[in-house]
Amino acid sequence: MSTIQHKNIENSKLHEPKDISLAVANKVYVSNGSGSGSWEYAIAHGGTTFLNESTAFTVVAPNAYIKLAPVTTPQTAPIEFTEGTDASLTYVGLKQRVAVISANITVSDPALVGRNATIAIYRNGVILPFTYASGLMNPSSGTYRTNINCQVKTSAVTGDKFEVYIKTGNASNMSLFALQLTALAYL
Repeated sequence: MSTIQHKNIENSKLHEPKDISLAVANKVYVSNGSGSGSWEYAIAHGGTTFLNESTAFTVVAPNAYIKLAPVTTPQTAPIEFTEGTDASLTYVGLKQRVAVISANITVSDPALVGRNATIAIYRNGVILPFTYASGLMNPSSGTYRTNINCQVKTSAVTGDKFEVYIKTGNASNMSLFALQLTALAYL
């Protein structure tokens, strides 16, 4: 009897996990609990960034929550997310995942009135609970900038779109210098 190395056995004669010869790099085998499974990315991710130190993006009168929508640049080679140029991330994977969505902005108050800015993460146009984060914009100098961060752990299903919204409770414009929106999603 001849010895056959496991890597040389035909795919149809392999035991679970099947289709290992077809598995994409960086995927792991995930059991379905019924003696079978599939190849999945362990972590899906995506991110998008806006950064303009010289010319800020004007956020028009955010008295109530409005979407931050500067033209953004994709951060990475995303896995199961599309990175919008409109400061959004859309989950395009086929399985529901637990996602950690993070938002970070840098703003200033050109009116120098000294006010709070509050950001929140929205999914499909609806605010996600417990995502609020606020920062006080100092009225003493137009060059003073405030950094505000928030993060939420939530579910992500195919088609979910994540965005950052802002409000100040004051009907005057703000200056946005930086925005980063990132997602890490786990099985």
